[in-house]
Amino acid sequence: WLSSIFAHADIDHLISRSINHEIWKRFIWSNAYNSVSALTSTTLEQIYKSEGALQTIRQMMSEVQQVAEAEGIQIPNNVLEQLISTGDNHVDIKTSMLKDIESGRMPELEALVGVVLAKAEKHGISTPVNQTVYNLIRLSLKNLNIKTEPQNELERPF
Repeated sequence: WLSSIFAHADIDHLISRSINHEIWKRFIWSNAYNSVSALTSTTLEQIYKSEGALQTIRQMMSEVQQVAEAEGIQIPNNVLEQLISTGDNHVDIKTSMLKDIESGRMPELEALVGVVLAKAEKHGISTPVNQTVYNLIRLSLKNLNIKTEPQNELERPF
């Protein structure tokens, strides 16, 4: 019934039988693109035009895919490629993490990368690219005098 309501309102939508799978797919995309964008001060369009950046994106996504698997969510490799190929739909857009940094605010680094590192450690999974990107963003934030620690429990990812 929900789908018919959206369709009647001419709202593009997808009804999923596996919401956790969809959440992890979105998370995988956000983890990689937000982080690379924040680290390099680049837009999505610039990232999609850089094979070097896309290689890092693929590595980050692969690491998060392993964490998702350990959490019981199977994300096939072809889904990662679909997430990467969505770049044709993006123009010169800044990610939310980049906007936060440019505005002097703490970005969602812990929620998008820190949580991956914590879950990976819990499962004994190596995530060297996510760890490196995390460390470099934290260094950049320190140099920009942007706080990197949550002020209260509500800001913690879990």
